Amino acid sequence: MIERKTFPLERGCEVAVTTERMNDGTWAVVASITERSERSEKVTDLPVPQQRFASQAEAEDYGRRLGAEWVDRNAPRAA
Repeated sequence: MIERKTFPLERGCEVAVTTERMNDGTWAVVASITERSERSEKVTDLPVPQQRFASQAEAEDYGRRLGAEWVDRNAPRAA
């Protein structure tokens, strides 16, 4: 089972989180950041974590935190 969700973040960014149930019953997650301006859109795929999670909710939460941390470190701040 694969599920994709998008969550808003600070600075006009959003994180797309995809969770997948693995054959052993654990959950994997990948995330990407979308940054939008008036004239463009930039998508950054985050590194794929090796961690597996006991539940989909845990995997989703981890993906959201990865996205928020990335934005905090990398997205431009308003002047």
